[in-house]
Amino acid sequence: MGSNPTPRTWPLSTVAGALPALDVEGWFDKLYRRSNSKGTVENAAKGLVAFEGFALNRYPTLRGQHPAYPHADGVLEAVKEQQLDAYKVLDAFAAHTSRQTVVLPDGTETVLKPHTVHNRVYSIVSMLRFHDVQVLKETFKQKVTLPKVAEIEDKPVRAEHLRLLHSCAGPIIRTLILVLTSSGMRIGEAAQLRVKDIDFEVARPAALVHIRAVTTKTDTARDVFISNEAADAVQAILLTRNKRPQDLVFFPNGVSNQKRLRKYYDKLLRTVGRKHPEVMQRVEGHSYYNLHLHNMGRKWFFSKAVGVVGETAAHALMGHSFYLKTYYRKSLEERVADYLRAMPAVSFLRAPTASAGKHFDVRAADKGDEVTVLRLLEDGYVFAQEINEKAVYKKEIVT
Repeated sequence: MGSNPTPRTWPLSTVAGALPALDVEGWFDKLYRRSNSKGTVENAAKGLVAFEGFALNRYPTLRGQHPAYPHADGVLEAVKEQQLDAYKVLDAFAAHTSRQTVVLPDGTETVLKPHTVHNRVYSIVSMLRFHDVQVLKETFKQKVTLPKVAEIEDKPVRAEHLRLLHSCAGPIIRTLILVLTSSGMRIGEAAQLRVKDIDFEVARPAALVHIRAVTTKTDTARDVFISNEAADAVQAILLTRNKRPQDLVFFPNGVSNQKRLRKYYDKLLRTVGRKHPEVMQRVEGHSYYNLHLHNMGRKWFFSKAVGVVGETAAHALMGHSFYLKTYYRKSLEERVADYLRAMPAVSFLRAPTASAGKHFDVRAADKGDEVTVLRLLEDGYVFAQEINEKAVYKKEIVT
């Protein structure tokens, strides 16, 4: 990951004053460097907040010098001085967290789900290890009792649901859905795609996308592919919005905002869900939807690609580090051939559209520019859609 010239201020952390034991800022920074994920840091912060409440309740006399987390600081100092046993503290925290309740949107009260308890406890394990407290894996299993996490039925993403969302979305989210489902890339990677990261020629009728290391979860660059349908949709955006090579594909001002994409997508999901409640199904045991923006694209891509190109290729294209070195020993030509074989399988538009699987040249014309429109029509182009006050025309290219 590239260097960050300005100090990072993490949520919920305060570093003013003496910190003899608890170094929140240092711990959060290490988590971020390892995961390249703000979500990981935010989950750790929630665990620390919960641990502070537990420490106040369980060890009220232990108070350290940290201004934001004095009781967590006091417990950490006591553990480091061997006045408290780390495993007993973790077991008590697990029991305390298992009894915590939350109020659901409908007003009912329920205890925290087992996977939430696991996340909170393991965040404190991470905090202790960062501060040089030894927590051994086998000893932890023997001495710390965590609630059992039930096996969750993994419901597949259905093509008709994706087609429904695609047909109701605006140009940006419609294109984003095509990019995610046809490539398996993460939403954070897609949000930071630049125009110059996409090569529309080398893998035709698909397109090659270079994902920069700085944008990935694993700090490892890789090349992936998007389908002909996604490539055509991206080209339509680039044409109608006058994008420069260094511009971000999905944002107009050069600033990536993953949360904005999620907000627009979630709004689409709720809108479609009013008439089609089946698209609003939640993952069993979780609060998020089966068609969650992250879950939807990667789950769909893997389930369809693995049967064509195999597990190693499917995992590598999705950025799973264990498979990257093995798969990327293949030449670019071999990887292009793999993807072109998988492309029909990852296309959810293929079943209902006669144009799926074909490649189109895309042109744009200003509304009212009759000269350009007539020339395009004479050259065999047909009207496709309207974006940003411009009309988009396309013509099939025979390859």
